[in-house]
Amino acid sequence: MMFDFTSKDINMTSQLSEIRPLQNMSLINEKIVDMLLPKVLQWMECNPEDKDYVFQVRYDLINAIEFTDDPYKIVKNLERLSWEGDRDLIDIMDEIYMLRYEAYNSLIKEWVIQHNIKPEYSVGTLVNFKIRSVYYKGEIINVDGALGEYVIFSEQHGHVRDENGTNGIRIPFEDVKPVLLS
Repeated sequence: MMFDFTSKDINMTSQLSEIRPLQNMSLINEKIVDMLLPKVLQWMECNPEDKDYVFQVRYDLINAIEFTDDPYKIVKNLERLSWEGDRDLIDIMDEIYMLRYEAYNSLIKEWVIQHNIKPEYSVGTLVNFKIRSVYYKGEIINVDGALGEYVIFSEQHGHVRDENGTNGIRIPFEDVKPVLLS
């Protein structure tokens, strides 16, 4: 059973801007909570037909996960809201990290389609990219069109090529520029 209070009133992709969505967007937290809600309601032994109660549980969960994926911190946040947490609730909250990954990738895929995001460069292209105000050079070793990302090999970033394969880092299409050869 899925509880999606937003889909009746809001089309998730209609809220997506031209800018790539961030992992801490409220839309992602809402999506995570909607995926987790049936397990939480079962743990609470709650009647899922009690819409007011379910709405409050959903609201509490959204607030509890706003700044953390740590299951212990989430349960502590819920306890501050008068919940009585236990090991089973911690185990349920332990799924948040993977659910965030799934929800974020789903949202990114929708955004890529909605905005017709396409790669400008192909495998083998030498490129520049920035991580935390530091610029690196690298080579595109893979293109993930569904997520709008390049996988880039960069010795400057500490990547190595060995018998186990090639290391690389995933960088959004829009954050990559070609190396200008002189």
